[in-house]
Amino acid sequence: MGRREGGKVGTYEAVSELPAGCLPAIVVVKLTCFVDHYVVVLEVGEGCLIIGDPLGGRQRWTAAEFEERWRRALIYLKSNGK
Repeated sequence: MGRREGGKVGTYEAVSELPAGCLPAIVVVKLTCFVDHYVVVLEVGEGCLIIGDPLGGRQRWTAAEFEERWRRALIYLKSNGK
């Protein structure tokens, strides 16, 4: 299929330093105290992210908001050029 999968665990910096071609990426975030939720990181900018949320649509989160909600799990696919 010409793709490699991978994952990351860590901080906003780990997400902002993903190699080219790794976005969009799926992340697990805290929806409520006991409920996790999947959203998609569409873009990473200077101190902010553009998130695609199936429940809330396209949103802009600050790095601080992302750090607070993110469960430290990220899934991405990267084209290997094939």
